[in-house]
Amino acid sequence: MMGGYPRQGQTLDEVRNLLIGELEKIKKGEFDDWLVEAAVNNMELKRLKEMEKNWPRAMAMVDAFMWEMEWKKYVERWIRMKEIDKAKLQDFVRKHFSENYVAIYKRQGQDTTIKKVEKPHITPLPLDRSKESEFAKKFKEWKTEPIQPVFVDFQKAIHFDKFQSLDLLKVDNTTNALADMYFVYDLNKKNMPEAPLLAKYFPLLGTSKYSSNDIKKEFFKLGVSLDIYPSSEKLIFHLGGLEKNIDKALPLYYHLLTDIQPDSTAYQNMVQDILKERENRKQNKGVILFQAMANYAKYGKENPFTDIYSSEELQTLNPAQLAEKIQSLTGLEHRIYYYGQNDLQTIKTTLAEKYTIPEVISPVPQEKEYTELEMNEEKVLFTDYDMVQTEILLLSKGQKFNKDLLSYGSLFNEYFGSGLSSIVFQEIRETKALAYSAFCRFSFPKKTHQSHYVTAYVGTQADKLENAVDALLALMNKMPKAEKQFEAAKEAALKNIAADRKTKTELFWFWEKHRDWGLTSDYRKDVYRQIEKMTINDMENFFNQNIAGKKYTYCVIGNENMVDFNALQKLGKINKLSLEEVFGY
Repeated sequence: MMGGYPRQGQTLDEVRNLLIGELEKIKKGEFDDWLVEAAVNNMELKRLKEMEKNWPRAMAMVDAFMWEMEWKKYVERWIRMKEIDKAKLQDFVRKHFSENYVAIYKRQGQDTTIKKVEKPHITPLPLDRSKESEFAKKFKEWKTEPIQPVFVDFQKAIHFDKFQSLDLLKVDNTTNALADMYFVYDLNKKNMPEAPLLAKYFPLLGTSKYSSNDIKKEFFKLGVSLDIYPSSEKLIFHLGGLEKNIDKALPLYYHLLTDIQPDSTAYQNMVQDILKERENRKQNKGVILFQAMANYAKYGKENPFTDIYSSEELQTLNPAQLAEKIQSLTGLEHRIYYYGQNDLQTIKTTLAEKYTIPEVISPVPQEKEYTELEMNEEKVLFTDYDMVQTEILLLSKGQKFNKDLLSYGSLFNEYFGSGLSSIVFQEIRETKALAYSAFCRFSFPKKTHQSHYVTAYVGTQADKLENAVDALLALMNKMPKAEKQFEAAKEAALKNIAADRKTKTELFWFWEKHRDWGLTSDYRKDVYRQIEKMTINDMENFFNQNIAGKKYTYCVIGNENMVDFNALQKLGKINKLSLEEVFGY
């Protein structure tokens, strides 16, 4: 299977021809001989990395079973792959890839072939939470040894050190011969507006010595990948692969970082991709509701989602300025995380030889602050979107980050707000058939200066919107006390913590989360103990203080011709927003 997305102005036929053209290159042998062996080695490395997690291990057994392949033969397939040379690969592609494909195009427009059916009358079902099926009773009788939680002692799990003025953290790899090295910057568009562009531009560039493709080949030969991960809070560069070659990959990375050369053609292509991606996002109702409108509700017109370069700014920006920003990164404050078998002294020696940083490191720029709006009155934000259903997202601002709410919020989400057995899902969807999806959640902010939010969602038919929202608000103002369901939720929350193991590179990001929250010990330990003792009356007190009686901003997306605005008017003053207003372009 192959696939692609068209650029701005590119047709689907052109994308298909490009993909078929790559197959033709293989048939003609238009690729380097070493690529076959390197590809097998990198596939094996990828599989080795995947085998560190339980899910890929389980799926490997599923694959072997489905293919009716003996396990020994399954795990030794890499040995057989190494016998494949360039000529054999060419023969395989010529034999199996000709005109025997199906091209599937996803087009936009009105589907005139849809058949309408008359909506049936649905009778609400009474829900007796005290009843259990025979299967449920037998299921509960099965005895299993309870899993005991294992909490992280950061001082034992992570080696904390320094490389010159930079923090150096190391986690031991006792599993395989792979290693990961991360360079973590507290950079994002709030303190470096170019950060999202740097993340897209960086993989497209080469140096004065290597072209972009050539340097990728050098990493490929070493069995090491170079990736860049931008997020709303951080910019992370990652080297990962064979530990024996990390010391060779590091100077290559440093060379790329400090000698990166601008490429105007690559930049203009990137801009076209960004503009195309922006248009695609405006057609995604999930992005419209949960990102664009949610940010507008929290911050107003100027918010983290809309604070981006305009189309005109992108097209006039000098690509050399972005290259200079990349070249300056080694002089900015950052952290280095290493996962592998090498000891700290070996790592520091390698860094000293192959990763030169200035004696004086500059702090990262101060972040721009976006002010969270107070939500003291009920209001409705509506955006027109051509769809049959109507979706509504409720948001209400709570207090600033409070670690004492972590346990209550976690259990509330399990009992009341999310999952097939939650109060909201069962009442709104299962018993009354008022929605195809519904949830409620108490959120935890990423940083201590940010607030908790209560969010709730209903996806329903336009003519059921009023009843669905009324039912949801009734639940969110008076918590149903279902003792059995609460105890089941409590047990599930405890099991989730008990089964959760923070290991390997996960430890770095778990530490980052604590660092951002100003915590130094595993917060789950207190959460577990508090949930163990929690009663349904405790949950009701939390509910009355943090959920009930809230003022909401209602974000509604749907077809303007089908939505009942009289019903929306009852919720609050309606503000109709265009896609251009919520996206900022």
